[in-house]
Amino acid sequence: MAFDFGYFSQPNTYGAKKDEIATIIVRGSYFSDWETVWIRDQWEDPNPEFRFTAAERDNPAGLWTKVQIKPRDECEIWLANVPIAVSTKAVSGVILVRQVAYDANNHGVSLQGVGVSWYAARASIVPSIDGLTFSGSLVEITEKLLKPTGVKLSTVGDIPGKPFDPPVQANPGESRFSFIERLARMRNVMLGSTSDGDWLLIGLHSPPISGDLIEGFNIKSAQIVFTDIAARNMFYAGAQKTATDQSNMGDAAQQEKTAPGSLGRFSPLYVPVEHPVKDLDEVQMRADHEQMWNEGEKIDATIKVNGWFNPRTGNIWKAGQVYTLNSPMGPINRPLGARSVTYTQDRDGGTQTTLDLVEPSRLKMIGYGSIAATQSPDMPDPSRTGLPPVS
Repeated sequence: MAFDFGYFSQPNTYGAKKDEIATIIVRGSYFSDWETVWIRDQWEDPNPEFRFTAAERDNPAGLWTKVQIKPRDECEIWLANVPIAVSTKAVSGVILVRQVAYDANNHGVSLQGVGVSWYAARASIVPSIDGLTFSGSLVEITEKLLKPTGVKLSTVGDIPGKPFDPPVQANPGESRFSFIERLARMRNVMLGSTSDGDWLLIGLHSPPISGDLIEGFNIKSAQIVFTDIAARNMFYAGAQKTATDQSNMGDAAQQEKTAPGSLGRFSPLYVPVEHPVKDLDEVQMRADHEQMWNEGEKIDATIKVNGWFNPRTGNIWKAGQVYTLNSPMGPINRPLGARSVTYTQDRDGGTQTTLDLVEPSRLKMIGYGSIAATQSPDMPDPSRTGLPPVS
């Protein structure tokens, strides 16, 4: 592996463009000479993931033993030869695994790691430190549990500020991520992570369309699955609340709200709310969450494109954004949300990005309508796309 301490490094052996060189920065040093690159930005999961492999090509000899990347090293990963803009930063992470293999003629290294949000996601709730009873809003409880971990909280969209009343209970030893994810469902919110290493609360929002994926132009390959497996005719949420003088035991035990599904025959889903509630608004939010989560599974499109950069914006493709998928063979022509984006580079596939696209509602994105699996769109005029045909 050639270790580069400056801002530029030599192109790798499979001819990546100057602006398509993955760079890991560790302790102020820059490492860019990789045999394979694999980075996944997962918007709705606890942390991004990455893997790199390299073959030793040290010059001068012996540099390998002087500078090494090892587990617990925190790093930044940029999908450009230098960190030219925030828009090219892929991960703020930590190395978890280093593997070395060698013989008399070869020396190879594999590095694996995750985003720094991993620290907080795996941290247990400790009764003697955190307690087990929590009151306040979803944001307030999340920030309290994140404080000792050093991981920050970001939000997208509308995050209800309604406090949990009565207070909510955690299970001893439960991870912080699983507990907050459980609370988020009660507020029609998703919990995920950012590439910068923050936790991310995702509420209802309507992001602009950030790019185009067009059959015959920039789509290298596609797999599009339409399914009704998770569809229901109705989604029910049921809860209990504390009995009062105004609400007797029977009324308190029969808190129920619904959200409509798309299935034409009777096949409902009933979900008991995980904690007692104060009013029916909380029950409705839980029903709405189940509807968006399940109905959003109607489509799953895996799209591969050449390169790492979105031609509409000039930035790298990113999870959590909306892209228009136009594929007559799908057939589909509508906006979809990027659940995850995977950046790869190797000798066989070159430099490419794989986007996992779902119904926008699956990611709490609203205002885009629902999928119509029978639509057969016309291909757009190539002169209006600004994209060259895929070679």
